[in-house]
Amino acid sequence: MDSQDGAWIMPRPPTAMARIGKLVCVALLALAATRNIIAAPPPASSSTNQPGWTWQLRPIPLRLGQTNVDGLLLRVEQPEGGRLVATVSRANSPTRRHFRLRPVAFDDNGRRYEFALESVSGQADTILEAHALDLNVLPREQARWIGVERLTPEGWRDVVAPAAFRALQAAGVQALPFPRIGEVYDFRLTSLSGEEVRASALRGKVVLLDFWARWCVPCVTNLPQLKELYRQWHPRGLEIIGLNHDPTPAMARRSVAEHQLSWPNVLAPMDARRRQLWLDASGTESLPRFLLIDRHGVVRGDFTPETLAAEVQRLIDNNK
Repeated sequence: MDSQDGAWIMPRPPTAMARIGKLVCVALLALAATRNIIAAPPPASSSTNQPGWTWQLRPIPLRLGQTNVDGLLLRVEQPEGGRLVATVSRANSPTRRHFRLRPVAFDDNGRRYEFALESVSGQADTILEAHALDLNVLPREQARWIGVERLTPEGWRDVVAPAAFRALQAAGVQALPFPRIGEVYDFRLTSLSGEEVRASALRGKVVLLDFWARWCVPCVTNLPQLKELYRQWHPRGLEIIGLNHDPTPAMARRSVAEHQLSWPNVLAPMDARRRQLWLDASGTESLPRFLLIDRHGVVRGDFTPETLAAEVQRLIDNNK
């Protein structure tokens, strides 16, 4: 009983609506628990990034389906084959380099499980990256959280690229190091014809490194422009080195012959793992890529097809 003005009164029985409301709340709480709508925060250890990485999307409860947070679209699926596939959609910019995303799953103890990049597709303004996680490594019922890490430009330059370059050196594979704008760029490669391509031998020339492949439509579309640049400026000191990413030497040679390219072409490693290390070491996110080096061997930066011709002419005219 309750007391009011010194008198005892009997409490009123709950109305029918109040009883229904209470039952609805209980039911919603139970549903939320079973569907992981309400969940405890992830363990503190899952908030720690590896060196060079930061959060693009902090860990959230892992559910199948689509999530859109702050413009990042994440779709998680479980197809046949014992994999968990996380597809990330992001904007594509030809002027943005050294940008990479990586989904990471966590169990209840905060142990991290990195998804492996499986495929990249998309259009001119959007890139779709599909990443896969082996469910034999982390069973689906133990995968409680998922976040998306972003590799910072500093992380790629200072952590990922040097490690990839060292791994290729240890395997006896020639590679391009990470290009640092304003610094001398040193490399030694071997072309498809067996010719040695050394940066030191190109001093006094303006050098364009063209990262391309037969299967890359924009790469092939840009070749007439490159051929015209070479015709116009090669007599005054322009050299082009092609970094070809076709699957085999035979296909690379056929591509060079079909497009009648007059400059040396170097084939990236054919092994998938070593090719990824090659891209990591040189800071190459996607094709095509145009990297310019001046007459002193100093990296001037990455340029788009729209800005390339003007920059080549500027470097050629600046004959110092």
